[in-house]
Amino acid sequence: MRGIPTTLAVLLLAVVFAANVYRARTQSFTADEALTYNNYVSAPLRATLTDFDANNHVLNTLLEKVSAALFGASEFTLRLPSLAGGALYLAAVFLLCRRLFGRGPLLVVSVAALALNPLVLDFLSAARGYGMALGLFLWAVEFLLRYFDETRPEHLYRASLALGLAVAANLTLAFPGVALVSLCGAVLMRRREWSALADQFLLPGFLAAFILLAIPLSHARGGHFYIGTQSLAQALDGVVRPSLYHDSSSLPEPEQPLRHWLYRSSLRLVPAVLALCVPVLGWLGWRRRRAPWPAEQRLFALCAGTLAGSILLVVAAHARLGLPYPERRTGLYLIPLFCLTSFALMRMAARNRWAARTLVPAAAVFLSLCAIQFARQWNTKYYLEWRFDSRTKEIVRMIDGLRDRSRASVSVSVTWPVAATVDFYRRTRQLEWLDLKHRHVDKTPAEYYILTGEDLQLAEKLEVVFRDDFAEVVLARATAPPVRP
Repeated sequence: MRGIPTTLAVLLLAVVFAANVYRARTQSFTADEALTYNNYVSAPLRATLTDFDANNHVLNTLLEKVSAALFGASEFTLRLPSLAGGALYLAAVFLLCRRLFGRGPLLVVSVAALALNPLVLDFLSAARGYGMALGLFLWAVEFLLRYFDETRPEHLYRASLALGLAVAANLTLAFPGVALVSLCGAVLMRRREWSALADQFLLPGFLAAFILLAIPLSHARGGHFYIGTQSLAQALDGVVRPSLYHDSSSLPEPEQPLRHWLYRSSLRLVPAVLALCVPVLGWLGWRRRRAPWPAEQRLFALCAGTLAGSILLVVAAHARLGLPYPERRTGLYLIPLFCLTSFALMRMAARNRWAARTLVPAAAVFLSLCAIQFARQWNTKYYLEWRFDSRTKEIVRMIDGLRDRSRASVSVSVTWPVAATVDFYRRTRQLEWLDLKHRHVDKTPAEYYILTGEDLQLAEKLEVVFRDDFAEVVLARATAPPVRP
């Protein structure tokens, strides 16, 4: 019976990974994925290494170039690096949760809460660097825990390398990376492990990140860091809302009581848990002098300390440099860090008889309800950040089927940024007939129009061929198709 939770957790992760592979093979490419391909993957290597942009996730871009060179450019081949990063993430989630809960039933609940979050799932298959960065970062945490368990140098070296590659995969991991390095560096200095600190922990990761990022970052300017929000409250909402309202763009509605309650409760619980971390970390620091920490306390110290340090760095960067607070994808790392911190608190509380009978079961029920809500939003059709692109591949096929093949070209006017995705399909599928126009949809005459956003109002003057209200996209044409015999 003790092996059942482990089996269920492994099966759940296998199903999630299989679904990620299916999404990578079937879902339409998206604007940001297409921009990466159009500007960097299909361009000379020099562009990847010298041109800085928030869209250029250097390590992921380089791996996309390798995949495209080996297997050709397609949605699936360009998403292979992200799938590999997603596999790293899922494996690390299992190992870290098993450290806390062993083979107990909470193993399944904790794994489900981390593996089924739809906002995280989007980036475990989309051709971006976020999922890869998350996976590498959690492996760095796992390797550090192994080092503190066994004091084997190779674990410290691997943790350092994983951290450096995580930052190279996505710069949003820079703040948590600095926080984790500072935290563990302080521990190593206190233990007087000077050689391990310099040669095995600081140097490998720094070199890996420097080699990949030094030249691109030398071209970075403040205006390049534009994705985010202007308040911590909005940053919190930007992570909680898309996790619970992934299948809806509307505000919480009374007729959805469970989702509404989870949303409101999360906005209150997250600050409360963060506030609780401060005295608990202080207590652990005082207790360290008397007895070694058990596994859950070590994991809590790493995750809670990294989470607190990341928030402090974000606040400082916003105040001094004007950088925006993280939101949605740029704050993706907050989800596993907060969840693992909460899980470790649960495990620590379970040592108290009263808490084990009251607080831990209540927390387990809340996590289970969150996991259920996540599972209810399961989808293999769209990525929330680019919902408008969920039907782009299908729409290009529609135009190909409707066009007059006796003509050498067909003009298609497309709203930005869907135009980048259409351009990707034009390039990779050699659609020489597709004459793409995307500068001014309302001023550039064309035979077909792909409309989203503010351009949707133009559909009233055109013949609508296809409409998707969820994706908020319309395919229209200026005139009726020619009569066929």
